[in-house]
This record gives sequence, C-alpha cells and structure tokens, in this order.
Amino acid sequence: MNEPITAGALLKILPEVAGSALSIRLNTSTIGPFNRLCAFALGVAMAHFVGAAVAEWFELSGAMGDAARFVSGVFGLNIAAEANKQIPEIFKAAIDRIGGKK
Repeated sequence: MNEPITAGALLKILPEVAGSALSIRLNTSTIGPFNRLCAFALGVAMAHFVGAAVAEWFELSGAMGDAARFVSGVFGLNIAAEANKQIPEIFKAAIDRIGGKK
C-alpha cells in the first residue's frame, strides 16, 4: 500500500534536494529548461539511492549520512546533465549504424 507524502517524508530527502539545487545553480552547461528539470530530478534520485548506499556502506549516520547524500546530489546532477546531453548523439549513432551509414 502506498504511504501518503508528509512533511516528515519530504524532510528526509532535503539533503538530496539541496545538493541538486546547488549543483543546478552552479552548472554552467548550456541545456534547456526541460533538460535542466530532468537533470535535477535524476540528480535527486541518484543522490537518494547512491547517497544512501554510500552511507550504509561506510556506516555513516546522522549528519555524516546527510553529507554523503548532499555530495551525491551535487555530483549526481552533473552526471545526469552530461548524460542527458549525450542522448541525441547516441540515437544518431544508433540510427546511422542500423541504417548502414558509417
């Protein structure tokens, strides 16, 4: 059963959101607003899962666990933004490969 979204649940992802928000502010790549929004969402998701995995792996709790999630948010957004920029080139290369162009 799905649990309702509460203020407590939103506070749990605050470090991830803050890391991605800071990163999107400092990101200098030229991507459109929709791609920025997608990169932000992917950065939060990466920070949530990767940051939690890092915190669990190194047995970090409290502020140190939140710091791991924050740092994962900062770098996660940049990784997502760069991957998002490569998607059209990957599709073009795949179409050229399938179509016979070299």
